[in-house]
Amino acid sequence: MPLSAVIEVALGLSFLFASLSLIASGAHEMIAAVLALRAKTLQKGVANLVADPEKAEAIYAHPLILSLYRGKRPPSYIPREKFALAFVDKYVKPAVGSAADQAAAVDKAIAGLPEGRIRESLDVLWRDARGDAARFRAGVETWFDDAMERVAGWYRRLTQAILFGLGIVLAVGMNVNAVTVTQQLWSDAPLRAAVAATATKVEPPADAGAESVKEQLDEVEAGIKTVGGIGLPIGWTDSARPSTWYGALAGWLFTAVAISMGAPFWFDLLGRVARVRTGGVRTQTALPASADTEPAK
Repeated sequence: MPLSAVIEVALGLSFLFASLSLIASGAHEMIAAVLALRAKTLQKGVANLVADPEKAEAIYAHPLILSLYRGKRPPSYIPREKFALAFVDKYVKPAVGSAADQAAAVDKAIAGLPEGRIRESLDVLWRDARGDAARFRAGVETWFDDAMERVAGWYRRLTQAILFGLGIVLAVGMNVNAVTVTQQLWSDAPLRAAVAATATKVEPPADAGAESVKEQLDEVEAGIKTVGGIGLPIGWTDSARPSTWYGALAGWLFTAVAISMGAPFWFDLLGRVARVRTGGVRTQTALPASADTEPAK
């Protein structure tokens, strides 16, 4: 089997998984919007930062944070500057006046806080700032940013778990068996060429981060139409129906894992493979023998 066939199979699979990932991503965005997953994960991160859910609620009640609410829905993102201002105002309230007055006020406020993570963290940040209120606030911003990096990691893992669950639903519901699809692409040259030609024309969607429910539904509908129209052996037809349960289970599981990797991954891979196919496979020519090289005897 020539290398070009391997590239076309990779193109076809990348195209299929990218389309399925778009469906899963649209469904995930709807789930996240309905359940306010981003906002809840952020609240969990702030509560972990201050080591107390009640103290986190008190910070959320600050006017600067309340201004980020959409109706009664808490924010899914808090700018570092606003958090630092709200946090310092809540627990320190530096005095207005000379630098010496501000430093004295901060020292007194931190000393008056109850024992716990907030007092310990503020004490470290204040000593690191060496009595400079501006550096102190910048330290609080960095402290918050570090915590939000962990929150982003939590949300990525949650997203991947949801995408895997949606991948199972799509793989079984639409009978998308990665093993069967790979075998069909490998053995059917006309189908392989047709799918590869379609895949090379695909561009990543510009509205991958769409927020409205209508855009998400359109994304899901477009993905379903794409998957259903490329002629691959998917669906619960007699020709695509799995012959063995273990073969079906393995193929569905592989499909679900592929979907959990996300649409950006597959569109990036699709573009890379398409460029390899367009550029062709370069053959390495033999280098002339060096003058210092003795001929084989």
